[in-house]
Amino acid sequence: PPFRRNKARLASYSLVCRLWKPIAQALLFQEVAVTLRGRQSPGEFLSFVQSSPHIARSVRSLVLMANCLPSWIRGEATEISHEFELELCPAVLLDILHALPGITHVKFQGFTILGWPQDVPLPARLLSLTRLALKALRYKPLSEPHLLPFDILSFFSAEALEVHDNTVLQPVDREAGFLPTTRAILNSEQRTVKKIVASGPDCF
Repeated sequence: PPFRRNKARLASYSLVCRLWKPIAQALLFQEVAVTLRGRQSPGEFLSFVQSSPHIARSVRSLVLMANCLPSWIRGEATEISHEFELELCPAVLLDILHALPGITHVKFQGFTILGWPQDVPLPARLLSLTRLALKALRYKPLSEPHLLPFDILSFFSAEALEVHDNTVLQPVDREAGFLPTTRAILNSEQRTVKKIVASGPDCF
């Protein structure tokens, strides 16, 4: 129904009465877009979903993006820009997704992903998604001695995968499997990729 995409109307419905509130909130938070500004951490959003399980259960689609996109995405230049200021720990990104039990669609855009912290265990299971989109990300795994390279795609089992204009900032050993390849994704027994869409100069 059209009202599902009318956020203002759904917010109003949630205030009508106690009976309407959970129904309206479930529809209101099905699709969530979070824009991180400057060097803002996603920790506030993580704290919010962890403290609001009734809302976290409703989220099906999440877009997490930086507010300053690289110049070539905005169409201002053709060369790679160094406007990325937002650097995120991949463990925090996974904590957010694991706090959303009904999540099926995820899009990460416009920030830098650091290496995996040595003191944090790798996830024990894959996160199953319908669609995973990675756009205009920069991969910077070796910025600190305690960070290790990793294959971000190895954390997910997604039916549809989209990669656009992602870059790697430091040389990483492909033979070690840190950077995924289409062949590796298709051949993995743990993944169920049915569709891959790639465009632009992409490190994946």
